[in-house]
Amino acid sequence: MYGTGLSHDAKRSLVHERYAPSLDTLRSRTRTDEATRRLYQGITRFLFEDTTAFPGTRSARQRDCRRRAYGVIQRSRAWGELIAEHWPEAFRLSIHPQPRGSARFGIRLLDSPDVWMTPWHSSLLQHTDGRLELMRRADAERLGRLVVHQGRPSHFLARE
Repeated sequence: MYGTGLSHDAKRSLVHERYAPSLDTLRSRTRTDEATRRLYQGITRFLFEDTTAFPGTRSARQRDCRRRAYGVIQRSRAWGELIAEHWPEAFRLSIHPQPRGSARFGIRLLDSPDVWMTPWHSSLLQHTDGRLELMRRADAERLGRLVVHQGRPSHFLARE
């Protein structure tokens, strides 16, 4: 297999070199392709919200998140190209929304106020009627109490 015996970082570099779009190409696409622009903006927003311990100014944090967003898209596209080359008949799933005709099929796992919210970056609130909903942790804390399972935080249970 491709890159056998190499470290994860070395394998990632090989995939990036061979399959990722160039930074110039990607920047151009964010200006000319609506779906790419929305993806870039969404990833930038997520990274900004997720990077609370940034040591610099708000504007420096925004610049850093913009730079990192391009890297996220490059890695995602490189991975997609690798999969397409080696498994051309593969059916790719995503936990994020995907445009019609995309190489991936988006699956929404749970209700949430934001279609981009995933279980990996949010908290689960179980409503009193049993319905499950993903939301920001601060909102789940405000609406419910933390449930601990086997000594670890599990989810939030809505107050009556």
